[in-house]
Amino acid sequence: MTLKEAVFRISTHPALSPVGRSFYFLCERVLSRTFQGFPEIRSAYVSGSMSEGDIVPGLSDIDCVITIDDLGAREEYELMTELERKIRYRMPPLGKDKVGVHVVAYSSAEWFLLGGLFLGKKAGKPRKLFGRNERKPDHKLSGRIKALHHLYKAFWKIINLQDSTLKPSRNPLEPELTKRIIERTMITLDHAIEEVETGSVPEEYSVLRDHARESWKLFKATGDESKHIEMLAMLLHLFDVAAGAVYESATPGGGYPSGDVEPVGEIMILPAEITDIVPVIQQHQNDKDGVVYTNVNKTDIFLFNSANCELSAAIIKYYKRIGERGLRIMSIERFRQFYLNFSEQAAVDLFSGEPYTLMGIRDPEALLLDAYSILPQLRSPRNWKSGERYESFRGKAERIFQTLAAGRPGEQVSSTARIEKHGLPRDDYGRFADLRELSQALTSGLREFISSGYVEAHD
Repeated sequence: MTLKEAVFRISTHPALSPVGRSFYFLCERVLSRTFQGFPEIRSAYVSGSMSEGDIVPGLSDIDCVITIDDLGAREEYELMTELERKIRYRMPPLGKDKVGVHVVAYSSAEWFLLGGLFLGKKAGKPRKLFGRNERKPDHKLSGRIKALHHLYKAFWKIINLQDSTLKPSRNPLEPELTKRIIERTMITLDHAIEEVETGSVPEEYSVLRDHARESWKLFKATGDESKHIEMLAMLLHLFDVAAGAVYESATPGGGYPSGDVEPVGEIMILPAEITDIVPVIQQHQNDKDGVVYTNVNKTDIFLFNSANCELSAAIIKYYKRIGERGLRIMSIERFRQFYLNFSEQAAVDLFSGEPYTLMGIRDPEALLLDAYSILPQLRSPRNWKSGERYESFRGKAERIFQTLAAGRPGEQVSSTARIEKHGLPRDDYGRFADLRELSQALTSGLREFISSGYVEAHD
């Protein structure tokens, strides 16, 4: 039995639950002392379930955010490398395959621009571990972008659930972890609704949430795989309704938003491995709703009205049988908002065969949130130590950088241009230095973007 399993099993007994919680807060103290041992670290926070007090010992992760001085490339590399080493050394039982410890870092300049998003939310606020000479954020950001931040977190939790459903691990705690993620997803969606500045909870969301919670209790009690899939389908719909309450421009129903879909574009063909899904979809399709297919980064994406939970469940069951393919299910509106901002994507109607070009929504606040979310990832050792992760995050950051149009021609050289000239870095420091250069370009672009009057116009 692993340490993680032992902590969870012990904590399931009411009399011993405080033992598991004490274990987590002891870990928090060790982390805080570790952070304080580095003079370059200005402040540290815990977020997520640790800050909200609803941890489940053995299942919950410890998520930390730190702010650091603006350093030179070699100094910053040595800081992040040594910090990772000390965390592993001082907390050997908490390795990445046991109780998760996740640390992300913002530079002082990044924090000055975007720290208000992390600190200023109404719900799900972080808890400060310590601070010294912290550069306080200077920009007020709208309630809508804070609600979007919660939606992004819920979105990735649902993706985690989808992936683990299709490719279950051998972890004996996986069923319990699934239930935990479902619960945290609903909490995160509630946080998103709380941030909406109108202060009112849409009736449809309240009714659906109550229904989802009842279904979740049933799944939690039975652990039935079919109930798990039904619960996942319901979460997809609950997410869609919550997102519709946040996005003022959300289009009701499941049809194509006017002006955002063009009946032209490159031909998108359904892969041969999944052509027999069409009869499955036809069997569960509502006559008034279309089903559109596209593929992003080798992941199959089906777009239709998420209120059709029966169809969502049928597609999930189909993919669980065939295995080895990535799957996403959402409405066209959410696909545009979470995948296509300031971009476009080829797609095809599964029944008419007509090709489409889906257009992004061009939402500046979503662009700002994309930059906020990716900046600390560019400083994370696991992303520059892995060549595959490095290329993935570099590509995402480069796209945001190009959209922001940071800098003037000749003043900055983009990451792509530098790599084309010198080739892909092969060592850890080379990859780190490349991502750091890109993070600086992003920060410069964000500074120009925010100072252009965008923030004042959207408050």
